[in-house]
Amino acid sequence: TAETVWSSIVDPGVDIPEGATAIHGITTAVAREQGLPAGQVIAELSAVIRLVWDEDLAVPILAMNVPYDLIVVQRELARHGGKELDVGPCLDPYVIDRACDPWRKGKRRLANLTAHYLPKDFQLGDDAHGAEADAIAAGRVLYAQVARYAKLRAMTLDQMQVWQAREHAARQASYQRYLREKKVPPEPGAVVDGHWPVR
Repeated sequence: TAETVWSSIVDPGVDIPEGATAIHGITTAVAREQGLPAGQVIAELSAVIRLVWDEDLAVPILAMNVPYDLIVVQRELARHGGKELDVGPCLDPYVIDRACDPWRKGKRRLANLTAHYLPKDFQLGDDAHGAEADAIAAGRVLYAQVARYAKLRAMTLDQMQVWQAREHAARQASYQRYLREKKVPPEPGAVVDGHWPVR
């Protein structure tokens, strides 16, 4: 199959917080020196998303914790005067993992899922949290999930959308009940958004 990789550093036009730099390693100075303008990148990225989500193609977007990525895209489109995306099909290894293996102990970050689903010799490498490394790892996790869980193989893409949304909503509702009733001290006004793939 043909593979096209497009990756870029983005200059957001604002200072990058130190906490974010600690995760992905990109400082404000690096973004300003090497990055493309955020408006240009979001226009190009949203054009690709619209293309693959076109009803004649309906190719799913695969991302770990899809709502986060789509929130960033939608807000950047709004910030730069672009038209909001009409949401198409998505595949989310995080939501799938939570739904298929809800009682497994431990964290559910991408590194945890690669350790759980992929061969022991698979490494995220030095570019962990880089866009390309994360995309490859999320894709490999998804393939491993489909191989492991027969119910995933039995669903159409449309059925997967409904199932992921329903499972995510149920989990978020359960977490909201926990915060309101069982957390010490309880948070009676806690609200956990259960929408998927867009919050």
